[in-house]
Formats: sequence, structure tokens, C-alpha cells
Amino acid sequence: MPIRKQVFVTIAKLVLAALLLAGIAGFLGKQMAPGAPLILVWTMAIGLIVLLLVVALVSLTIRQFILRQGGTDPQWFWFSGDPEGLVTLRSEAAAQKLEQQPCSRQPNPLANSATRSAADTMESMRPTP
Repeated sequence: MPIRKQVFVTIAKLVLAALLLAGIAGFLGKQMAPGAPLILVWTMAIGLIVLLLVVALVSLTIRQFILRQGGTDPQWFWFSGDPEGLVTLRSEAAAQKLEQQPCSRQPNPLANSATRSAADTMESMRPTP
């Protein structure tokens, strides 16, 4: 199925589900407040659904941000620190990563600066025209 058709079908399903939920909420709201106009009840039901969708979207966005910034799990913010053993696992993983990487040290051009004069050092740092 082409992407455009999938997007259209997904949006159509979401709209249909929202309308059905608003209809059910409107029917139940009308039963709870028989004196209220039907349009007011449906408007409140649709508003409640939109509010819940916005809260869910903001919550998921914040959780994604936390995970992308290196957070372990957003649920752990309820506690004062990382779970037991996680610090040990992280340090072991870092040590293994260091062991696996080859040592690629670049030669330092200023390594012999003790034997060079200050004027030579300044001259070598000057940009060429």
C-alpha cells in the first residue's frame, strides 16, 4: 500500500474514533445533565478528548527528550538516583569500550616546545597569507 494511502487511512481511522468517542461521551453527558443543550455537551466532550490528546503528546515528547539526553528511564525521576548496579554496569561498559578502541594518538606539534624558543613558537602559529 502506498505511503499516502496509509496516511489517509490512518487519519480517517483517528477521526472516526474521535467522533465515536465524542458521540459516546455526548450521549453519556446528556444522560448525566438532561437540561444542558446537546451542542454544549458535545463541545465539552470534544474539548476533553482534544485536551487528553495534547497532554499525551506533551508527555511523550518530554519522555523522548529525556531518553535522547541520556536518561535511563523517565520513570526513574521519581527516585533520587539511578537503580542499584546501573553505575557499575555503565563503568564496565565504558571500560570495555576503551579496551576495544585502538589507541590513535596524534603527534603533538608543540611536544618539543621546551627546545624551541618563544619566537619560533609564535612564528609557527602565525597564519600564512
